[in-house]
Amino acid sequence: MAKKKVVIETKEKNDTGGCLLDVILTILTGGFWLIVVLIRYLRNNS
Repeated sequence: MAKKKVVIETKEKNDTGGCLLDVILTILTGGFWLIVVLIRYLRNNS
């Protein structure tokens, strides 16, 4: 039996709510969330 590779594509919207959430989480986590967002961006766009 052959194994199938499942690829899940996500399309993220750059809406106001998402940006606002990123700003709030960055403030609450002392900048750690900004690092997480940066790593996620670099992984998706490399």
